Amino acid sequence: MEDQNTENGGGFPAGVAKFVVGNIPDRASSKETEETFKVYGEVIGVYVAKKRDKMGNRFGFVSFSWGGDQIRSG
Repeated sequence: MEDQNTENGGGFPAGVAKFVVGNIPDRASSKETEETFKVYGEVIGVYVAKKRDKMGNRFGFVSFSWGGDQIRSG
């Protein structure tokens, strides 16, 4: 297992920005979700939960490589 630098104090590897994504379409796969979000920066991981939120919507997490001002606004 890789040694992960967690000097950012949040328990996440330094150089990673993780976002919660809500209202993911029912038929969207992790790969499709990655394709959607790669326009905002380098996607290094996608997780789409099997559970649903309190409103019945799908949700997940998208992790981007982070080195400062790399994530582009849409």
